[in-house]
Amino acid sequence: MSGPVKEIEVRLAQCGDLPDLGLGAWAQDRCREIFSRPFRTLHAACELYAARVAYDLAGDLGWHGKLRAGATLEACLAGLHPQARIPAEWMLLFLVEEDLLRREGLTFHLEGEPAYSLADLRAAAEEACPGHGVNLDLLDSIRRQILPFFTEGRPGEQLLFDLTTLPQWLSFFSNRNPEYLPNN
Repeated sequence: MSGPVKEIEVRLAQCGDLPDLGLGAWAQDRCREIFSRPFRTLHAACELYAARVAYDLAGDLGWHGKLRAGATLEACLAGLHPQARIPAEWMLLFLVEEDLLRREGLTFHLEGEPAYSLADLRAAAEEACPGHGVNLDLLDSIRRQILPFFTEGRPGEQLLFDLTTLPQWLSFFSNRNPEYLPNN
């Protein structure tokens, strides 16, 4: 079992099986069908992938060097557009939650490198739930498109929902996508 697959299994074990929700038999069976092991596996893989994409986006923004030395949110925001504050703070806290950064008070520290590359995580997701890379494709597209939001103050909606990302959004918001289906 590869490293990312093992990490996915750890996350699945932490959330356990779907509990009895006190619903009727039909509804409980439908919930088990929707929140199946492939769905939960794909969800865990997407969580890991999103964390790695956020880590790489932090590098795209020039934060890795600052974070290796220990940096506050304010230090990370230096040179960025003011609208970057809320998503930058969310990213830093998310990276702490995912054990990709360490936090001491107001200072964030980057130590070492992530255990898995995006390619490793994509391969593990494909192994666990074949044919559902559309969720990962969308995360990759978001990373490629979002930098001007942080650096120039461009509206996020225009960046995220332009014609280059439309195919990924259409594939994501489809009932054929097991990651989206329970939300519909």
